[in-house]
Amino acid sequence: MFRHACDRSHSCFNPAACFFLILYFDRFELAIYLAILLGNSWHRLPSGRQLRGKIIPNLLFRNTLSRFEFIVDGPPVSQQARRRALLKAWKVTVRQEAEKYWSSEQKTATGLVMLQITYFYDSVKIDVDNIVKPIQDAIIGLAYVDDAQVTDVLVRKRNLSTNFKVENMTSILAEGFARGNEFLHIVVIDAPDKEVLT
Repeated sequence: MFRHACDRSHSCFNPAACFFLILYFDRFELAIYLAILLGNSWHRLPSGRQLRGKIIPNLLFRNTLSRFEFIVDGPPVSQQARRRALLKAWKVTVRQEAEKYWSSEQKTATGLVMLQITYFYDSVKIDVDNIVKPIQDAIIGLAYVDDAQVTDVLVRKRNLSTNFKVENMTSILAEGFARGNEFLHIVVIDAPDKEVLT
């Protein structure tokens, strides 16, 4: 009912459903909801603004991202790097590499996402908590609209000189191993159900 109450693909409005929407939302929320249903491309809410109701995130953030992955040669640059120019250059590199793997058929996610980063290193070590932020920032506007959409993060590092088993090998990850040097494997997928913790 909610999805089709004021959907432009239908020949007429559903008065009962629209009346419910008016009662349920305040004017600000209703305006955003209707704008998106009618095809408006603006999905970002003003800072600090939250919508009521559990159904809103699914209605508001409707574009999902099944899976986007890419690789970039390491070593990564730490978020704490003193040379800010080096950090900036690293973000540019990550973005450029991500764009190489971005398909024209993919759509930028406007829903909640999970970011997975695996750093396959050879000798250089870096704290995993300093890896995430530069990469997360670099793919804003490509994989997702805003980094506020990233609700889950999994970051790992694995030494290439040790033995480990890779399950569900993808062609992109295999390409990384074939390069013969350290690299990062980055994956963006739809976020897991936030009401279920495992």
